[in-house]
Amino acid sequence: MEGGSVVVARAITGAEFDEALGRAERLLDSFDRIGARARVSSVLVAGSALAAFLLLALIVATGLPAAAAVAVAVVGVAGEGLTIVAILRHVRALHAMARRDERAMLEVVDMLRELLPDIAKEEGWGPARVQIAAARVSRFPIGRRGSR
Repeated sequence: MEGGSVVVARAITGAEFDEALGRAERLLDSFDRIGARARVSSVLVAGSALAAFLLLALIVATGLPAAAAVAVAVVGVAGEGLTIVAILRHVRALHAMARRDERAMLEVVDMLRELLPDIAKEEGWGPARVQIAAARVSRFPIGRRGSR
């Protein structure tokens, strides 16, 4: 017991290592897909804002009577505003999912990085298997992700 905490380590097998690494790889793929969806959503927000601006420009260019122009502008801009709000709510949910997947992925990978040399030694892995496992683990970021 050091510093008031007890650490209990249980060795895992090579098969368990491979299974955990596969789970982490699926989480990384999910994280990347979520990021792509968030980027598409950001483009949709920009498109909606542009559509609202173009609607206002079209109203001015057509010279509609003031009352009609105001009515069209209010309805159009309100519709685009609601679209933007809905997309931003979706993006917020995507970011929450990404943070969840990232935390789980990093927790698993940090453990695997630490255990890899011991498992390889205990199970007598050959150099090729160790190199393949190390290459798979190296795909993952260290700590919190910035950009890949």
